[in-house]
Amino acid sequence: MKEQEFKVSIEYAREMDDADVLSGFRDEFHIPEHQGKDVIYFCGNSLGL
Repeated sequence: MKEQEFKVSIEYAREMDDADVLSGFRDEFHIPEHQGKDVIYFCGNSLGL
């Protein structure tokens, strides 16, 4: 596997997201929303929602 150089940019993040073979699993999780936008869920004592 070819090592990629990390870049700090939104474009690079989106490129990596598009190439992620596991991205389809996101639809298997409940992602909470607030005012119509996805929110981040943090809980140190949980395996997820």
